Amino acid sequence: MTQFFHYENLTWSEVADLPRDVPLVLPLGSSFDSEKVAAQLGHPQRLGTMVPSIPFGWRGSSRG
Repeated sequence: MTQFFHYENLTWSEVADLPRDVPLVLPLGSSFDSEKVAAQLGHPQRLGTMVPSIPFGWRGSSRG
């Protein structure tokens, strides 16, 4: 099972201690399914998300 964490909540020393193979995901848009991303990455032990997500699309679009 993948352990999810928010990168923004880590201290400088915790960031420095992260193993170099821990995936960090930068979400685009308002809908983000972390379980689906973990599955696509082969269910890593840990997965970090960099929040807040970056807005994607424009007002009135199907993604905005």
